[in-house]
Amino acid sequence: MNKKGQEFEQELLKMIPYSFIVILVALTYVFAFSNILNVNVQRAEIDEHVAVYRLFNSKSCLGYSNGVINLDKFYNENLEKCFDLTSQQRTGVELKLYNLNGTEVRTAEINSLLVSQKVTCKLKSSDVDCYSTRKYVLFEEDNEMKQGMIDILVVTYAE
Repeated sequence: MNKKGQEFEQELLKMIPYSFIVILVALTYVFAFSNILNVNVQRAEIDEHVAVYRLFNSKSCLGYSNGVINLDKFYNENLEKCFDLTSQQRTGVELKLYNLNGTEVRTAEINSLLVSQKVTCKLKSSDVDCYSTRKYVLFEEDNEMKQGMIDILVVTYAE
């Protein structure tokens, strides 16, 4: 009986290093999987910020050379060209320009099918990721420089 107890103790001591190896392998898989998810989230965030940057800093989009919004370019077709949506359907943008009194001046929407999914933005199980911001802007209307706010909503597919 004494011999069986010693054999059991020896086998038990062998199990300790094996259990550490199993735990190490499991942790490696968990960290690798979480890194993949993190990369996808960062990709969506990059798409959103690039879209907003392009709006204000490209003369073909909304910006004049001095950063003032050009209302002559504030329409859907021009902004679709700006985002080149024929080659990428991953991004939808909704723009609403208001004067300082809160009156809506102009609106534009790019990729309306994707923007319409904005109601699912806050859901954990949503396939879309949303970025919204409000910016103070200057725009020229009737040859007069005016102040306003622009609401920007960027909707991208989260992978």
